[in-house]
Amino acid sequence: MLQSLMSLSDEDVSAVIAAVHKYCGDHGYDLHSPQGRRTITTALELVQNKCDPERLIFDLDQRLHS
Repeated sequence: MLQSLMSLSDEDVSAVIAAVHKYCGDHGYDLHSPQGRRTITTALELVQNKCDPERLIFDLDQRLHS
C-alpha cells in the first residue's frame, strides 16, 4: 500500500488521505480496522484509475456501498 502512495502526486496523496479520513469518520471506522483498510485500498484504486480528486469522496462512497 505504501508503494501505491509513493507513485502518486502530492495532490493525489492529499486527496486520498482527506477522503479516507472523512469517509472513516463519517462511518465510525477505525483506519486500522478491516473497513478502514478497505477504504484506503479503494481510494487508492480510484485515484490510480484517474478519478477526479474533487469527486473522490463521492466515488468512494458509491464504490463501497454498491
